[in-house]
This record gives sequence, structure tokens and C-alpha cells, in this order.
Amino acid sequence: MHNELKKQPFNTKLQTEYTKFRNDVTNQINNAKRKFYLHEFDNCKSNNNDKWKFINNLLNKKTENPTTPSLEENGKILSDPLEICEVFNEYFVHVGTKLAAQLPESNQSFNFYLPEIHANQSFRFEKIDSTDVIREIKNFKLKKASGYDSISARCMKENTHVLAPILTNLLNQMFEQSVFPDCLKIAKVIPLFKKGAKTNATNYRPISILSILSKLAEKIMSSQIRGFLESNNVLSMCQYGFRPGRSTSQAISNLLEIIYSKLDSSDVAQTVFLDYSKAFDTINHDILLEKLKHYNFDDGSRMLLKSYLTNRKQFVNLNNVSSGYQNISIGVPQGSVLGPLLFLIYINDLTLVSSNFNFILFADDTNLISKNPSITACDLNIIKDWCLSNKLILNESKTCQMIFHNHQKKLNTNNFEQRNLEIVVNTKFLGIFLDQHLNFVCHINAVVQKLNFLLMMLRFLRKFLNDKSMVDVYYSFIYPHLIYGLEFWGHAPDYALEQVLICQKKALRIICCQPPNSSISHQFANLKIMPIYMLFKYRSLIFFHNQISNDSNLKESLKVNHDKFTRQNQSAFKLPLVKTEKGKRSMFYFSAQLYNQLAWGFIDYPTRAFGEGVAACLWEEDRCAVH
Repeated sequence: MHNELKKQPFNTKLQTEYTKFRNDVTNQINNAKRKFYLHEFDNCKSNNNDKWKFINNLLNKKTENPTTPSLEENGKILSDPLEICEVFNEYFVHVGTKLAAQLPESNQSFNFYLPEIHANQSFRFEKIDSTDVIREIKNFKLKKASGYDSISARCMKENTHVLAPILTNLLNQMFEQSVFPDCLKIAKVIPLFKKGAKTNATNYRPISILSILSKLAEKIMSSQIRGFLESNNVLSMCQYGFRPGRSTSQAISNLLEIIYSKLDSSDVAQTVFLDYSKAFDTINHDILLEKLKHYNFDDGSRMLLKSYLTNRKQFVNLNNVSSGYQNISIGVPQGSVLGPLLFLIYINDLTLVSSNFNFILFADDTNLISKNPSITACDLNIIKDWCLSNKLILNESKTCQMIFHNHQKKLNTNNFEQRNLEIVVNTKFLGIFLDQHLNFVCHINAVVQKLNFLLMMLRFLRKFLNDKSMVDVYYSFIYPHLIYGLEFWGHAPDYALEQVLICQKKALRIICCQPPNSSISHQFANLKIMPIYMLFKYRSLIFFHNQISNDSNLKESLKVNHDKFTRQNQSAFKLPLVKTEKGKRSMFYFSAQLYNQLAWGFIDYPTRAFGEGVAACLWEEDRCAVH
């Protein structure tokens, strides 16, 4: 028809028929595409990794075949894949040893800082039965990468009941003989580029892939060790990393509570953010084993853990080219299950070194809040001595301090200057950008930048997905950026939060196919999407509820302690006395106040936006107390 029209350009009847038929064909093609992509999206709804693959496919972002990077060594560019693998392996194996060798001798032994242990209970590995093995195998993810032996998680899961009795017997023999099999101590390492020049091996991070059998054994061992540590309160309460029931949000909350308390008292909060160089790679095995003995690990368990740590080997694999094996003599295995737990034991006594600091730790992310700035310099020297005694390298170039203070308070930074310790106005802690006035504007700018990228993705996807699927895309990719730490950065000024709200409205216009300047606020309730101000209060209530549910002492301390029939007594919790707006940001004030308003029915949120409603969610257990 197109060709005929070119021959008869002034035939209006043919022009009309051609235009109608062309539009009909185009609509059919678009409908077929939309139907196909909707079906594909439904197939990957339960897995975010599959969703990203689906989106990249739609965006025509073809995943490039990984190429072997070219490395520079002694001024020479290496191009041979095998030679490059050997250089990577040489660097990863010896980086911890070289750093530890540069440390001067300490005047104090690490034993000097260890706390007194009064518990008589000792730890030993107990025999297991098949149900323990079956439970751990069921928890394996099918897409976990296989180790050097090519045994997959799928193979283990599909043959669980056949393998469980055999593996149980082997693991019990391992506990009895206190020997970790050498064949399970081989790691396949994949170099992952971080930043900087790609020709420099120091700019790559090693990703260790262990055998699935090794991970099974480590999970069994880790479960028993963790149970002993938690039941006997061995680990410091300041440590939030790799522990059940603890999260980054709790660590950030603890930090901010201390800072808000100081700011409410018209004081400043001096905080120090420590940074270690290759913390996991420089763990000294002899010191770790001595600390295990101090924490009442019996001889058999220490022998097994020594066997686990020693005689480990690794090789680097790039595009099916592998280096030779090399022995690892220092550090705990990265990518392992047991390694992070052993690291927590290793640095557990750090929090007892100085009484001048409030410690907040998430694995090796360490934050110190000074109680008395006048003696901070002296106590920092004690921290450095502890690091030296424990063979940990403190990276002074990345270690920094921040002085939190109110806008109105003039700050003389000369009073806080320390040698080799930079004073910064903002920094990142556990994924949240903190600034010296706690306005969180820097963090919101980072969030908005991510949202703007995701909005471009939404615009493209709208051509292929329906409203329901677009809402699912919103909750999969945009919502996580909004809710992480929102109970903290939601206290930002309105002009900053307004930027996030604008991004939300743009997303709703895309989902609803509305023009850029149209009114869209009414669609928040229709799509069951909370605007940022409501979401902030909702997340604050949920976080506070989780805190008081898991900490009975906290709940008791917030209860009203008189029997008179007053309005306060009928509220859920008493509010602490605060003097400033910063003090009102405290979880014990702001969230408790929201909780009390909820109990009295002052918070009038649309049920459509909250699903079943906040009240039923929050007060299911304490319904009588609320009423």
C-alpha cells in the first residue's frame, strides 16, 4: 500500500485506507509487545535480579562479556590473561602480610585490654543430627555461585534427603577430630573493580567464592558459636554487625540519640569515624586463638578453628583462566560465613579501652562519640595503642572527626584539632550522609539523584507495562531508596523533603500517564503510595514499635509512673523533657508522641493509603493498653 501510494500521491481514498491500515498494524504490534513484556515481567516478579535483567533487556543494555583487565607492573603493561591472574593473586595473598609487617612493635600486649570473664560455661562444638543439615541446605539460594569443585546449591537441594545422613556423619567426625578438611579451604577469587585506574591491582577488591560444602560446615559451626556468644553476653552491646535482631538502623539511631541529647543541652558532639586498612585481611591468627581461649572456647573447638584458619589456599579466576594456588597465612576468609563472626570476637574488647567514648560498631565501621572533648586526644592515643597491639592498621588518612553543633552556636574548631585527624562537615555512616548540623540535605540530594535516574527508567517502561506492573516497579526500585533511614533523615527541612515529594509526583504522573503539570496528589491514595511526609511518620512508628517490642526495659522506662487519672496517664508513653527542636527529634520524644497521638486517635491517615491501617498493625499485642 505504501508503494502504491508513492505511485499515486494524490489519491485521497488510497491515502485514507493506507493511514488507517498502518495505524491498525502499529497498534497490533504495540499490543503484542505489551502483552509479551507483561508476561515476562510477571515471571520475574519475585526476584529483583531478574527484574533488573528484564529492564536492561528493554533498555537494550546488553551486558558486555567480561574482559580481562590490563594491569601495569613495573612500568610494563601486562596483557597475558594467565600473567594477570598471577599478579592479582600475588597482591591479594600478600597485601595483609605486607601491611602487618609495616607495623611497629607495640609496648603493650593485646592481653592487657581483654576484659575479665566470670562465666564458668565453656564452648565446645556439639554433635548434630540430619535435621540441622536439612534446615541449612533448605536455606541455600539456588543462584549461589559454585566454588572450585563446581558443586552447586541446586544439586545439594535436589538431593538433600540422600546427602543429609552422609554429611551429618562427616560433620560430626570433623567436630570429634577437630580437623577442618583441606579440600574445603580453597577459595576461587574474582577481582572486582572499585575505583581509580583499572591498570592498578590495588584498585580491585577480592570476591572469594567458597565451596558450597564449606559454607554448609561454616553455617553449622557459626550457629553454635553465635548461640554461645549471645546467651552468655560475650559480644559488646555496642556491636550491631552480623548479629540477629540488630541492624544498621539501630546503630544509626543509637548514634543520633546521643548527638541529639548533647545538642539539646546546648553542647557539641565530637565524633570520630575510624577507618581500618584491610581489616579482615590483617587478622592475626595467634591473637585470635588466644582471644578464643580467653572467652572460654575449649581445646577441641580452638583446634578446629585453628585448622579452619590455617593452610588455606586461593586462586584467581578470570574468564576461565586460573592462576596457581597460593597459601594464605593471615586474615579471616572474606566471603565466608564464619569469617565475620570471628572478626567480631577479635575486636570485641575495643569498646572497653576507653571510658571517654560511646562506641558504635557495625563490623569494622567504628564510630566514637566523645564524652569529654578535652581528653579526646589522649584517649585516641589509647585506641591507636590497642590497634597496634592487635595488629590492626588504622588508616589515618581516611579517619576523620565531625563536630555536631547547633546553627546558633559559634564553633571554634581550634579547640578540636588533632594531629592527623581532619575535621569534616559531612561524611557517610552506614549508608546515611551526616552533616554537622544534622539537616540531612546532603543525603536527600543523593537520594534525589538516584530517583531522577529511576524516573527515566519508569518513562521508558511505561510503554510496555500496565498500571499494576508500574506500581510494582515503583515499590521494587524507588521505594527502597525512600525508606532506608527515613526515620532519621525525615527530620530534614521541608524545602529539602519537597524535592523528594516532587520526584514522587513525577513517578505517579508516569504511572498514571498524566501530563507533567497535572494535579496528581489524589492518586497517592488510589495507588496506595504514601507521600514522603506520611511515609516518614509511618516508618518512625514502625521503627519505634519494633524497638519497644524487642526491648522490655525500654518499654518499661517509657511508661507513665503514676496512678492518677490524667490525660498523660491514658497515653501510651511519657515524653522526656526536651528544650530544643533538635531534642524533639529524639526517637523517645518524636516517635513516642506520634504513638500517643495514634492511641488517642489524633492521627487521621486515610485507610486506603495504609492498607489495613496503622493502628491494627502497631497495637495488635497491646490493644488493651492503648484503649
